Amino acid sequence: MSKKRIAGPLYLCFIGLAVLLMGALFMGLLWKSYVGAKETRAWPVVEGVVLEASVAERKLGPQIPQEYSMGLSYSYDFEGQPYQGDHLTRRENPWYKDRERVEVGLKEFSMGTRVEVFVNPEEPEEAVIKHESKAGGYSIWFPGLFVVAGLGIILSALRKIFSEVEKGIAS
Repeated sequence: MSKKRIAGPLYLCFIGLAVLLMGALFMGLLWKSYVGAKETRAWPVVEGVVLEASVAERKLGPQIPQEYSMGLSYSYDFEGQPYQGDHLTRRENPWYKDRERVEVGLKEFSMGTRVEVFVNPEEPEEAVIKHESKAGGYSIWFPGLFVVAGLGIILSALRKIFSEVEKGIAS
């Protein structure tokens, strides 16, 4: 049994493992995104009122252009307690280079506008007024292809290694 005959398939095992792990990582991230988006749809809905809707600005450095985000604040009552929220979705309100993009979104949330607020019943201070997309769950099959491909590479390489070991034992 020659080490050279096993080195190639062993290398392929590591390549297959890397492909499999990358696919599994992205499957996990997409699944987490899907579960989070699906979870907010089960939260109770209460009525809220927009207290403030403005354009927030930041400049991270002299070479980086100005960025804009929606500065949002809304109030809502849940189980008799008053709360305030500032998130459009579960994630931080996004930052954009184009101020107009934020201003278009602000038209929907002018001060005093009544909005539906989805409240986390386990942590009522967590609330959103828009659900995130469940697209992560619908596209999870794509990184799944990498998992299957990685497994195929590994199994093919292991088959080659075991056939080389059997040849070495037989001779």
